[in-house]
Order: sequence, then C-alpha cells, then structure tokens
Amino acid sequence: MGYSCTKLTLVVDDGYQVRYYLKDKNKDENEWVKVLPHERRAGEYELLTPRQRMEKAMADLKSITGYDGKGVWTEGPKTVVDYTDTQGQKHHQELNVYFVHADENPESPVVYEVLEDPASGEMVFTIRASNHKDIKGLNEKQAALVRQAWAYLVSADPQVMQKFWRVNKLGGTGLHKEIQSLSTNWFINSTVGLDLINPTYLTNIELVLTSLIQESYELYANQFGVSLTKDDYKYRNLPPDCQSLDGMVDASLRYKEWVKKYGNRLPVNLDPNYSLSYYQNFAGGIHPCQPQIPFEP
Repeated sequence: MGYSCTKLTLVVDDGYQVRYYLKDKNKDENEWVKVLPHERRAGEYELLTPRQRMEKAMADLKSITGYDGKGVWTEGPKTVVDYTDTQGQKHHQELNVYFVHADENPESPVVYEVLEDPASGEMVFTIRASNHKDIKGLNEKQAALVRQAWAYLVSADPQVMQKFWRVNKLGGTGLHKEIQSLSTNWFINSTVGLDLINPTYLTNIELVLTSLIQESYELYANQFGVSLTKDDYKYRNLPPDCQSLDGMVDASLRYKEWVKKYGNRLPVNLDPNYSLSYYQNFAGGIHPCQPQIPFEP
C-alpha cells in the first residue's frame, strides 16, 4: 500500500488501483472511504495503463517465473476466431498477441504472452515459462487454447477483460500441476490474481472457459476474506452484492448469472451449474444473503 495524490485527493493505493480515498466530511473532520470492487468497474480508480499493469504484474511475479518484467515485447500473430454461437449468430473476433521475452534480446525465451482486446486496449497474460516447482507455463498447444477461449469471451461479453481485472483482479493464466480439480486461483500480495488450470483439462475449450469465469469470481470472493477450512468457505466480510454467505457458492452463483446472460453468445454450451453442485455439497449448501446492491455479471 502507498499514499499518493490523485486530482488533489489523498488516496491509498496498492500500486495498481486506489483502495481508499480521503473524503472531507466537514471543515474539521475527514473520512477514509474504502473503494469496493464493484465500484472499480468504470476504471476511474486505475493507476496504470493496461501495459503498465502487465509490466508491474510480471515484476511482482518474479519469484514465480524468475523474470523481472523488463524484457522486450515482440508482436505475434493475431488470434482470430470466426464462429457461430449457440443461437445461430455469426461472430468475428480478433485479439492482438505480444510475446514478452526474458531480456532485451528478441531471440530470448518467451516468458509471458499478453493478449490485447483491440477495442478496449485491455490486456491479460499467460505464463509461458516459470521456475516455480508447482506453477508452470503453458506449452504452445495449451496457450493457443487459452487465446481461443479469451477471444470467445471478449466476443460474448466485450467488457469481460475490464471487469475481470478491475473488479475480480484476474491478471492471467498458468498451470498448477499439483491440484486434483479443474482449476484453482492464487492471489499475489492480494493485488494480482492467477487462474491456475490443471493441465489434464487443457484440451477442452468448455472447461477452459469455465475455469476463466469461475476462478475470476472466486478471486472476487477472496478479496472479502474466505475461511478456507475443511468444512466451509464462509465470508469474513460480506460483499455488498453477495449471492451467498459462502464465498465459493457465491462465486458459482455469479458464474451461473454470467452464463445465463452471455453464454448463448459462445460457440459451445456451458453448464451454468458446473461448479455449483460441488460447492453446495462441499460447503454445506446455499446460504442466501440480502445484498445491498444488485449483482451485475
């Protein structure tokens, strides 16, 4: 966390986004106001451009990949998808692709791959090389599947990259070879989130799409504190738009709402209840809450 002045307002930030700002209550009293995740959707609390965010995230991930974020970027071939969605509508979507190398030599190994939505300029990354014992980079076939999945997501929901970063803190994708489930997520200093997919499942576009959506909403849940005990995932602090008192069920309900709203714009049918039954049984069922504001997927 750090202090800075933005538009003559004293704020507390995490290097990526404003987290608190000082509000004048009256002449003699001030109040620190917390910026909640849903309030970050419009982007007014972002401190960095998408590329600056990528570079900072890579530097913050040095302990995982061994890379300090200073290597040269080279442009790769665009990802292009032309497809017919489940409602029979045709789609065309492009994503720009950049290879981020280990150093200033463009022939050096590619450590990250950055995907850019040409319409918004928003970016996400994929880890391609890592020295972490469990968290690994994707091979070319796996990375191509993730590129394809993001192209489908952006086509279905043009604001998906902005929302999944600004609100949910999803920065990128990697592999976690030790998990038994489809995927998990991991926060880096509570600032950047990773969707870590079990490589066994990186052959199926439906499961990759499911992982990107579900884990993004679980990263949202983790920002409010989730009790990761054997028996439950109870929230420590309730989100203002909570769907369930249980954080992982909450994320699954958000996933369900996203699929209901945007799923028919994808080329494949996603099961809206894919993870809901698992978490509902594992965590003891759905515990409805009374949200202060409506949830907008």
